[in-house]
Amino acid sequence: MATPDVLTTDTLDPPVEVKQRADARRNRKRILTAAREQFSEHGLDVHVEQIARAAGVGVGTVYRHFPNKEDLLQALVDERFAYFAEVARAALDDPDPWNGFCTLMRESARVTAEDRTVSEAMDQLPGRCGAAAEKTGLDELTGKLIEGAKA
Repeated sequence: MATPDVLTTDTLDPPVEVKQRADARRNRKRILTAAREQFSEHGLDVHVEQIARAAGVGVGTVYRHFPNKEDLLQALVDERFAYFAEVARAALDDPDPWNGFCTLMRESARVTAEDRTVSEAMDQLPGRCGAAAEKTGLDELTGKLIEGAKA
């Protein structure tokens, strides 16, 4: 999944795009990879210090990319739900609507079973997952798949 190369700054003025340096993009990717591993191994209670150590970066680097652990977790959830939306889009192209629906359900179940981060987030932080589903259009895509499967 692609990581954004551009960040927006939060100010009172309209958003300004800031291009990240290559090393900052690499660090962000390392942090996300380490966070997924650490959340999977230790659950949502993992400390940012553990994530930084696993990523091979300082704690300050983690906080530069993600001001708090919740933002880091949201980025991981957003990645997974973007993937689910990709699967749903591909499933809509299946000539057999029921098969397309089943493809999304099987893949979602597989990822959720294998990714402790997503399964715990869905259980303990459903609002974050709902926001990610809405942001990626997964709700609408799933609705289309269900309607096709019912036909």
